[in-house]
Amino acid sequence: MGFGYIDVTLVGIAALKNPDLGHKLDDFRKAGLTGEQAENFDFELGYVYTLEKFRGKGICPKLIQGIFKKSPSKKIYATTKKSNATMEKINERMGFEKIGTSYVGEEEKIQLYVLKKS
Repeated sequence: MGFGYIDVTLVGIAALKNPDLGHKLDDFRKAGLTGEQAENFDFELGYVYTLEKFRGKGICPKLIQGIFKKSPSKKIYATTKKSNATMEKINERMGFEKIGTSYVGEEEKIQLYVLKKS
């Protein structure tokens, strides 16, 4: 998990979740992909959040970069709400690419991303 502080104020968080195989299979299946593809990934990027008044200051990308440094050889995927255009842009800037088709989650459409190999 990564925590972003400005002075003593916690302003952002990000984490690598360790989903069980059932969760990964479900995410990939909903996106129209195979179980074999799901099994290739170790972690899911998630719980990424920055306090509203601190958004646009590069905090989220820095947190994600810090997490990547802690697990450089791991294969990572992410899911993002389609309505969250900012997070979609951050995912792409951080090296993720969209795969599969977007699908309806519990609240709204979700897009699956995978981290491209560098």
